[in-house]
Parts: sequence; structure tokens; C-alpha cells
Amino acid sequence: MLASLPMTAAGPLLAATLLLAAPQGSPPSREKDATPPPPAPVRVHPLSPRASLQSFLDLCRAGRFGPAAVHLDMDTTPGGAGATAARRLKEVLDRHLWFDMDAVSPEPGGDGDDGLAPDRELLGTIPTPEGDQDVLMIRRGGGEPPGWVFAPGTVARIDEWYAQLDRNWLRERMPASLVRPGPLELQWWQWAALPVAVLLAWLASRLTGAVLRPLIRHLTSRTRSEIDDLLLEKLEGPVLLALALALFRSETVFLDLTLPAQGFIDAALRAVLLLAVFWGLTRLVDVAVVALERSAWMDERPEIRAFLPFGARVGRLVVLALGLVTVLQEFNFTVTGLLAGMGLAGMAAALAGQKSIENLLGSATILADRPFLAGHFVRVDDLVGTVESIGLRSTRIRTLDRTLVTIPNGRLSEMRLETFAARDRIRLACTLGLTYSTTTGQMTEVLSGIEAVLREHPRVAGDPLRVRFAEFGDSALKIEILAYLETTDFNEFLALRQGIYLQFMRVVEENGCAFAFPTRTLHVEPAEVTLRRPDGSGAS
Repeated sequence: MLASLPMTAAGPLLAATLLLAAPQGSPPSREKDATPPPPAPVRVHPLSPRASLQSFLDLCRAGRFGPAAVHLDMDTTPGGAGATAARRLKEVLDRHLWFDMDAVSPEPGGDGDDGLAPDRELLGTIPTPEGDQDVLMIRRGGGEPPGWVFAPGTVARIDEWYAQLDRNWLRERMPASLVRPGPLELQWWQWAALPVAVLLAWLASRLTGAVLRPLIRHLTSRTRSEIDDLLLEKLEGPVLLALALALFRSETVFLDLTLPAQGFIDAALRAVLLLAVFWGLTRLVDVAVVALERSAWMDERPEIRAFLPFGARVGRLVVLALGLVTVLQEFNFTVTGLLAGMGLAGMAAALAGQKSIENLLGSATILADRPFLAGHFVRVDDLVGTVESIGLRSTRIRTLDRTLVTIPNGRLSEMRLETFAARDRIRLACTLGLTYSTTTGQMTEVLSGIEAVLREHPRVAGDPLRVRFAEFGDSALKIEILAYLETTDFNEFLALRQGIYLQFMRVVEENGCAFAFPTRTLHVEPAEVTLRRPDGSGAS
């Protein structure tokens, strides 16, 4: 017995094949199969409710409504109206009730466990303003085929149910060939109307877009930002597609489609609508990339600009993958195996491109930490030079010898990095050596003079600043000097340092001192010499 509510379907009619009784006593197989045998097919008795209902539906699909009337109990219907009653009942059933043949009893006695009389079979219900009304079949007595027919009460309500359908006047005036059922139980006039509805929906959406486009562009042109203009351009296609789908769905209401056909079209429309949504999301990714390129944040981070095309491609691929999975789920496809396969493919790709992924992650680390930027003067381990470019895979550094060194970003992210561009000032550190002939008073004056030079200089930071007599060296009295020049330009630093050193020389000269240089004093001791005469005597 069917459920009292009509069943919706998303595909063609899944009618059960009428199976006659198979001959018994077939010889058993001598070989034992390792796999269990398939379940035996359900035997449908030719005088069962399922066989009678299947016969009625098959005859109506073939347009043979007269022979199909044999399955109606015509006791309460005037003669000569059997074909009309069969056709109208078929249209009512197509609109409100869809049969699951497996739920209809295949036994000649019907379903004995449905709580009804033994000669009654409930097929479903038809919704009416007065409430749901049963669709019943009864067993015809005396074994006269067919064994089961639609009950008199059901036949008596056919005209009432048919009158409640919309656009009956159109169907009554159509040629018989156009109201004959075709694929998906759709009548041929409905099949002819579907492409016309698609064309009308497309034309209406284009016309609506042509009317609204100038108005929206006028509104967006009044704003300072260009992003809204780009949004209008990029999202026009997805929005018009969604509008066409909505118009087509509203048109199908007037086509009086069958439950499975309407279910199939609704599923297809939902799938296409999802494609339109994800199409729009991919366009939004493009708009986001353009907005990011034009932002002040990107102007402060020019090295990230090279990553934008790659990020845009990855974003679009992710959106398209999600859209594909969602559409497949909409059609009840099992995507678990697909996702598992994609995961395995991703693992294989990750193993094959391990170094590339490592360099890509290294690039992301460098961009996130920003230890240096393009144009910075840096020291990387023992390498000193200027950063020329930071790419997706590697970074290029121009050395002091004007050679170009390329370092993979994966390795670079683990190396010791030092950037000179981050300095807020440059240190001035030197050691002066005075000769040992310098007196205490001269040393004091030199220390005071050097410190005064530094403190009076406009580009020398006041703190920290240190001028100290440090030690007695091997050949000089050493003075240590430490100060910071307020500049980040190394060339300017060299010029400032030169001027300061010249002033140091002036201070030393004005105090009568001299710079020491490495010297060595050699002391010679006089020695006694003994001279020998020829006769052997000697004298000192």
C-alpha cells in the first residue's frame, strides 16, 4: 500500500516490470559459488493490484485511453465516457500522486496487512479543498480479468478532481496528439512549451538588465570608488542568470508539470542557481584582488603584489571545487569517494612538489614577518647586498661586487637575516692613539675638545655619547669614541664621519699632540773586544 501523501520524484517514472511466474524445478548448480546468489525477483501475479495499475498506466502512456478504461469500475459513469475518464484520471494522478510500484501489492489477494477489507487496496490520496480523498482499487469478483479496478467511489470523483486542475480549457481544446504523454510523463504540448519558456525567461532577463543597467551605472558613477563599477561589471552575468532561472521557475507553474518532471526541473534549476552563485563568488575574488591592488595597504607592501595573481587563481579554484561538490550533492551523487580521491591527489602533489611548497611557505613567512623589503641593504649570513626582488620561489640579492645571488625562500626563511634599512641612526665608533709623549694636561684637553666637537655637531645624537681614555697600548695612548649620527643614508653617514674625523685631527694638533703609530725601540749594549798580537799576547 502506498503512503497517503503523494511522492515527489526527480527523474523518469520508475515503474516495476511486470514479472510472470517463473518455472519451478530448475536443476541446482553443481559448482558452489563463493558469492551469495542475488535475491529472487518479486513475482507479480497478473491478477494483482500492481499488475492492473501497471497496465492502466502503460495504456495511458501509449494514448490508448479506451482500452485503459477497462481498469475503471464504470458502474456509476455514463457509457461512452470511459476513455475520457481514463485520460482525466491519468492527468489527475500525474499532478497529485506518483506511484512507488514496489509498495503496491503483487499478490492477487492484495495487501492483507493494511487494515482494509481484503478486496480493497489504497494507492494514495488526492488533495482537495474538502481534504484528502482516497484513491482505491477493488478486486473484481468472479476472477474476470483484470482482477483489480479503480473503485466506483474513485471513478465518481474523477470529474471533480479534474475540474480542480488549472487550465483545463486549454487541454480540452488541444489535439489528441499533443496531450499524449511523452518522456517523464510530460505531454507533448508541455515538451513543446519548455524551450519556449526558456527563451522567454532569457529574453526577459536580458530586457530587465538593459533597463536597470543604466540606472545602476548612474548611481555608481556618483561615488568616488571604482570598486562598485567593477562589481556591476563582474556580477552582471551571474545576476542575469539567476533572474532568468527565477523567471523560468515561475513559468513552469503554468505548464502543469508532473511531480517527477517538476522535481527534476527544480533540482536542475537549483544546480544551475548554485553554479550562478559560485560563478559570482569567483567574480568577487577578482574584484577583491583589484581592490587589494589599489589599496593603500598594498602601496605599503609592494612585495606582496607578485603574490596576488597566484592567490586569485587559488581562490577561484577553491570556489569552483566547492561549487562542483555542492552541485553533485544536489543530484544525490556520493561525493565521499571524490573527496577522498582529491585528498590522495593532493597528498601526491604535495610530496611531488615538496620543495616548491616549502619555498612558497617560506615566501609567506617572509611576507608576514617582513624582515626586509625590495631595495633594502641586507646581510644574509656572510652575504651583503641589496634586495632586488622577492618572488614566489626565491629572493634575489645584488652583492657589492654587482653579482646577483638567488636564494630559495624556504632556505632564506631559516637563515640569519640582518637589514640595515631598519636602522634609525648609524653608529660612529673609532679609537684614536696618541704618542706616549702626550702629557696629562694635553690628554685632558684632547678629551674635552673631542667631546665638544661631538656635542656641538647638529647630526650627532646626544645620548649615548662616550669619549674616554681607554688604555695604555703597546705604542699609543688609546682614546675610545662612541656616538650615533642621526641619519639612515649610508652615503650621508660617510660624509658626516669624514667631517668629524677632520675636526678630531684639528683638536689633536691644536693641543700639541701627535697621533701614534706602531714603533719599536732597539737598545744596543757596548761589548769588550780583545785584540791578539802576533806573539800571542793580547790587550783589551
